[in-house]
Amino acid sequence: MTFNLGFNLNKFRDCIEFIGLSALRVSFIFLVFIGCATCQKAPENDNFSDAIGFLAKEKSLAKSYAEILVEFREENIDKYGEGIALYANAKAECDGLIEQLKVNLIKGSDLDGSSDFQNKLKNAAEQRVAFTSFVTDNFIGNDPTRKNPIILAAIASAPELIDALTKVGKAIWQEYRNVNAQQKKEILDLLNTQKWKEFNEIKEAKAS
Repeated sequence: MTFNLGFNLNKFRDCIEFIGLSALRVSFIFLVFIGCATCQKAPENDNFSDAIGFLAKEKSLAKSYAEILVEFREENIDKYGEGIALYANAKAECDGLIEQLKVNLIKGSDLDGSSDFQNKLKNAAEQRVAFTSFVTDNFIGNDPTRKNPIILAAIASAPELIDALTKVGKAIWQEYRNVNAQQKKEILDLLNTQKWKEFNEIKEAKAS
């Protein structure tokens, strides 16, 4: 049985953006309201809601760092272009990881035995950390006013992020195996909403 989540989630749209999709787990509703500002942890015990929540936090994290890059670009204009390139690289790898996960889900391919998935996972983690570390070093520094709760809770090392994303993938894979065809489609749709925003979209929204 599925549940219609047709209510407005404007306050949280930058965190999970899944308006109109049916709920796969009632507990996911609570994740929407409390997860974005809490410590970023990998899912435990194959928790599907936590897994999707982790991806949502990663997306929100990327947006927060991109906004900082835009807001303070004049302070380090020589590094601004490099930051944009690093965001683009990280977005491509993280979106690519989601696409590869979808492929594995549809084919029923085990994640541990999939070299394509493992390579995508490693690249995504490394590029995300490269981007956030660059912004931290060049645009945030030790200024506490530039660190919101999402940034403060961010995973800062690639090995730790690889471990977390591995758990995320396994939790989603396990859920996908145990649901019906309609719910499988909903999972794939939900994964699509976790792809990062385009940098220009973030820049324009920040300027408005």
